[in-house]
Amino acid sequence: MTGAAEAELSRQQAVVGVDQLDPERCWAARPPERMLRVPIGFDGSGTPVTLDLNPSHHGGNGPHALLVGAAGSGKTELVRSLVLGLAVHHHPAQLELLLVDHLGGSFRGLERLPQVLGVVGQYPPHPARFDIDPSLFARLGRFLHWLADERLGWMGALGARSMEEYNQARKAAQQQPMRPMVIAVDHYDVLVSQSLEVRDALLRLAEQGEALGMHLLVSGERLDPGALGGLERSLSCRIVLGTPSPAESRMLLGTEDAYGLPPGAGLLTGPVGGTVLFQAPDQSGLVQPVADRVASWAPPRPRALWPPPLRPMPLAEVVGWLSIDPERGLSTDQWQPGRMSVPLGRLDHHVSGPDGELPRLELDLARGGGHLAVCGRRGSGTSTALLTLLTTLAVTHTPREAGFYCLDFDGGELAELDGLPHTATVSGPEDTGLVRRVLGDLTRIARARTELCRANGVNSPTGFRQLLEAGEQGPLPREIFLVIDNAPRLLHEHPGAEAALLELATRGSLVGVHLVFTTDRWAALPPQLVELVPTRLELRIDEPQSSLVEPRLAEQVPLDVPGRGVLLDPRPDGAAGVPRHFQLAAPVLPRTSTPAETCALIRQFGTGVSVPRLEPMPTMVRPEQLPPAPGSAFPIGVDESLAPVSLDPFGTAHMLIYGEPGSGRTNLLRLLMLGIAENCDPGAARIVLTDHRGGLADLPTKLGNHLAGFAPNPESLQPIVEDLCTAMSARLAAADTAAAEGTGQGWAGPEIFLIVDDYDHLSGPTHDPLLPLLPLLPEGGRIGLHVVLARSTAGAAKAHSGPILTAVRAAGATGVLLSGDPQEGPLFGPVAPSPLPPGRAVLVGPDGNSTLVQTACNTDAVWQPPLAEEDALR
Repeated sequence: MTGAAEAELSRQQAVVGVDQLDPERCWAARPPERMLRVPIGFDGSGTPVTLDLNPSHHGGNGPHALLVGAAGSGKTELVRSLVLGLAVHHHPAQLELLLVDHLGGSFRGLERLPQVLGVVGQYPPHPARFDIDPSLFARLGRFLHWLADERLGWMGALGARSMEEYNQARKAAQQQPMRPMVIAVDHYDVLVSQSLEVRDALLRLAEQGEALGMHLLVSGERLDPGALGGLERSLSCRIVLGTPSPAESRMLLGTEDAYGLPPGAGLLTGPVGGTVLFQAPDQSGLVQPVADRVASWAPPRPRALWPPPLRPMPLAEVVGWLSIDPERGLSTDQWQPGRMSVPLGRLDHHVSGPDGELPRLELDLARGGGHLAVCGRRGSGTSTALLTLLTTLAVTHTPREAGFYCLDFDGGELAELDGLPHTATVSGPEDTGLVRRVLGDLTRIARARTELCRANGVNSPTGFRQLLEAGEQGPLPREIFLVIDNAPRLLHEHPGAEAALLELATRGSLVGVHLVFTTDRWAALPPQLVELVPTRLELRIDEPQSSLVEPRLAEQVPLDVPGRGVLLDPRPDGAAGVPRHFQLAAPVLPRTSTPAETCALIRQFGTGVSVPRLEPMPTMVRPEQLPPAPGSAFPIGVDESLAPVSLDPFGTAHMLIYGEPGSGRTNLLRLLMLGIAENCDPGAARIVLTDHRGGLADLPTKLGNHLAGFAPNPESLQPIVEDLCTAMSARLAAADTAAAEGTGQGWAGPEIFLIVDDYDHLSGPTHDPLLPLLPLLPEGGRIGLHVVLARSTAGAAKAHSGPILTAVRAAGATGVLLSGDPQEGPLFGPVAPSPLPPGRAVLVGPDGNSTLVQTACNTDAVWQPPLAEEDALR
């Protein structure tokens, strides 16, 4: 294991100046049998001791070697010297090096060596940290398998069984040469304890490496057979430095000779030459200067196969060069108009791209309906993911091509992009009306577009886009994105939202309406909704075993890196995707540092075209602002689309109005009665009013002949109810007789509207003055009896099951929910009270359909919050 050339080079490294190292001598051509030989020290007589990684049948001790040394034995210095020695003694055309140290310190400074394919590790290194990015291990395992598969593919194409046979045949076939490769792995014992994937890949290389020309140089502090995991069968060559105990020396060498060795001293043993004691020179101060000298002899490799690690990055890095286009505003020429694929970050891969970088993470919004779900625990970056998506869409699409309707039920971060020309609205939980309007408008748009496609025989998204281009698109953007941050909260606070989202997810895939939402847990969403959204970005989640992508990879997502996650990377042929790690970019562009600045930059260079703003419902509507309604109907307010809402009193059986003090329930009663008086003849409609708290005390004089009875207190209500029961019972008997004889209605007279305000203060568990009417309520439609009850939402859930309220509902009552406490729960179907501005109400018809209405304010006073129940002007 000695030689004159090696001796000369060893002494040259140790004695002469670094600047006197000569590439012509060091990199001179050498025969195959002298390849893969590197001096590691000197024996007792001063003769160089050389490590030879050639297999034993070529006179060496390879193809693989094991280096073991306890802390302080000089192991790291020696492994660095061995790598550097290989680089000094082999031209880049003769050798490739792959350096692996997941702790990130052993090979620092050697990455510029021209033989190095890559340095695998945590960079920048954190010697005091052991929370290594787990995705590194998965990528390393795939990379090592890929290196072996690549060489097997080259050999298979030429029918070769080894690197030597391939190199003999490749010139005639004009194929690239195959160079020997040395894979140096430091801290192997720690590495394989954390990754079975890497251990299995290294075991494969140990078994196939000789034929493939791939050699392992494995080092660690404690490499007993258990830690080696079967690799010891292939490591016939061993370098053992000082061991902490005689037992470990016996385990590695069969003797106790390595116990107590001084730093840098060691034993080299292998199938050829027996065991040699050597002393490695102290070259700690020479390694970096020599590495820099060797790096200057040749340019770096044109492409480093090992890609850089996933890391946070600005969106500017992946979106491409930005320019100002007079027709498109701030845009990038890398994404042509009409393209539905958008860049969002970097996708992890075990081989770098042509530019030496990781491939871009591009989401194809033409795939899977263009719907997207982002799942992640708090702090994982779910809101930022939405900001990045919207920013990218704003740069790659004009407001005519893409528009955003945002519902922010999380931390309010989406408000930073409210000024984008692409944004129609950003609304939150405090504006229930706008939330309902967004859901209602987009549902109507999706339905109208579906009918347009059906009428024109279009059944694909591409056909729909062509249909819009051929006709008049209108003011709406071609692609509409409903963006929901924290979808579970939206569904909890708006029970009717689930049906809307399911419809949009089903219809929208054809007609350019895209659903994008975040959640902290997949289980917090309806399973049917999750199934309709196949494109999923999964950031760090609390329970990786519940991952819908790949539980094993989800476990590897770091806890403290926002934007890091896993997804199924779809294949171009449409086959099942491959689970991969990704890193989302931060939503910042050149000259910006926050999403708000990014929004301002896009707006500054915009073309002046914007998506029509979706303004919130007004909080004040006057009756005189509303157009008249046909027939006996009269307007009571406007809906979410600002269209007038009318009420036909004769088409309404009964009505229940719930609202907290100050919500506008008494004002609504005033609207109803004045509407009846102004639109109906007294012979067609009469009103019986009970107002024991005085909120409607001025109405009797205004109603005139329409007022059939007025009860200003509970005592005066009883005889009115008795008279009403007598009259309505007579009507019922006449109606029954007429029905039996088939002679028509059977009775004559006006429709009677019994209107009761503050019903909760009038009735109780032991007494209800309306109970005599109970058997007549189901027949109200036949006998012209309409009961309108208004009460507070406080305690409504309990009172809702009372006999009068139950009978009124069963008879087909229209429900009106003004502002109230959501804790009361659903009162009409799935609709529960919620905090609303004064006069805002959810109108629920007998069929269960609901409409959000801003009722007209029929008073000169401005809405005021209540002071107390007794003094509130409702």
